[in-house]
Amino acid sequence: MKTIRFKTPQNFEGRNGFFTASGIEIYYCDYPDDVHLSLFPITSKNKTGRCMIQIDGESIETFIKIVAKECGIDLLCGEDIAELWKQINK
Repeated sequence: MKTIRFKTPQNFEGRNGFFTASGIEIYYCDYPDDVHLSLFPITSKNKTGRCMIQIDGESIETFIKIVAKECGIDLLCGEDIAELWKQINK
């Protein structure tokens, strides 16, 4: 699992309202029959929030490209993204 800490607090919404997030945990699962990416907020109390977003393996590259485009980031080609994920998940 990888953790990203935000420079400034952000928010997430759960079923009991809005909460402050200090970061996000990223978990990449690559089991043969279940490839997905899970995102979990980290609360201001440094605990994993009771919230999860799961992205199926076939959609991860599309997700990354859309986020990069929305943020104005010039992305690498598809092969480079796959290699980047391998490096991140060592």
